[in-house]
Amino acid sequence: MEKHFYNRLTKTETPYFAVFLNDVQRSGEEPNYRINSTFKTGHFKAYTIGINPLNGVYYCDIRPNMQTEEILKDHIKTLDHLFVEDIWAF
Repeated sequence: MEKHFYNRLTKTETPYFAVFLNDVQRSGEEPNYRINSTFKTGHFKAYTIGINPLNGVYYCDIRPNMQTEEILKDHIKTLDHLFVEDIWAF
């Protein structure tokens, strides 16, 4: 949403990309902590693809469904891809 508002208000096309270092949150209580994913496929598709696509989305710890689901694997890459290839396009 930030990309949409900023570019519309300034009449520019500033590239926006997101970098996620991890996709976990701790749940439960000590000493029985569990790890849950924070990635919500439906929210990603609605906001990041449907409303206003980001120029790039990069994860350090890419989730298995991000590599197998067609829409996700087209829009989400690993962080090394940003450094080796995409950063030069920005």
